[in-house]
Amino acid sequence: MLRRIELEVLATVDRGDTISELATKLDHRESYLSRGVADLVERGLVYSERAGGENESFRRMLAPSNSIRTSSASTPTSTSPNC
Repeated sequence: MLRRIELEVLATVDRGDTISELATKLDHRESYLSRGVADLVERGLVYSERAGGENESFRRMLAPSNSIRTSSASTPTSTSPNC
């Protein structure tokens, strides 16, 4: 079962949001939000990646997992029985 903070994140996160931006949107502390986001990433519901090079500050970019998936599943075909 998802916790309230996890539901809030799923309802609010936009592709490319950072923890800081999400904390501002939801009016929560970053440390509280980070724990909820980590749990969602572990469940595969939110995608997270680090952004920034050697000279840039660390940013964790977020996206709902359904916004980054590419659909490669084939559509099932129906077969009629030979009766």
